Amino acid sequence: MTAKGKITFWDDDKGYGFIEPDKGGERVFVHISAFEEGSRRPGKRQRVIFEAGVDGQGKLRAERATLTGIALPGPGTLRRYMKRPGGRAVLLALLFFAVLAVLTTLQWLPMWVSVAYLVVSVVTVLVYMMDKSASQKNGQRTPENTLHLLSLMGGWPGAMVAQQTLRHKSQKRRFRGIFWLTVLINLAVLAGWVWWQVG
Repeated sequence: MTAKGKITFWDDDKGYGFIEPDKGGERVFVHISAFEEGSRRPGKRQRVIFEAGVDGQGKLRAERATLTGIALPGPGTLRRYMKRPGGRAVLLALLFFAVLAVLTTLQWLPMWVSVAYLVVSVVTVLVYMMDKSASQKNGQRTPENTLHLLSLMGGWPGAMVAQQTLRHKSQKRRFRGIFWLTVLINLAVLAGWVWWQVG
C-alpha cells in the first residue's frame, strides 16, 4: 500500500531512519536500500512516498521509498555540508554574492559590478579547471600570476571554490598567501567604492 509521510529520524552513517505517516499511526522503519540507486540522499524532515511492508519480526518497514519535494534544512544540515569538499568555500562565495545583491538593491553598488564579479568568477573556475587538467597531463600550465590577477579582478570567489573542490593550488603556502592578499585588496577597493557611493 502506497502512503505519504515525512522522515523524522535519519542516521546517515548507518543508512536508516523512520518515517512518520501523514495519516498517523506507528512510525515506519526505512533503510537506504529502499530508495532507488542514484537518487538523492535521504535526510531528516524530507517528505517521502513509500510502500509499507512488514519485516520478519512483524514490524513496519518501507519496502520502497521515493523522496519528494525539497528537504527542510535542519540544525545539522549546514555542518554536514561544510564537511564536504569545497562546501565551506561555496557557502562563503554564496554569502559574498548575497551581500552584493543587498548592496545592489540598496543602490549602493551598480548592477554591473555584481555581474562582473559573477562573470569573472566563472571564468576563473574554468581557468583553474584547465590548469588542473594540464597539470595531470603534463600540458601547458597557466601562470600563477594569471590566476592571481583573476582573483584581484574579482574572480576570487570562483578561485576559492575551485581550489577546494578541485584540490588545486590549495596546499602551496606561498600561493595561498598571495591569493588571500589579492582577496583583501579586492575587498578593500570594493569597500572604498561603497563608502564613496554612500557618502
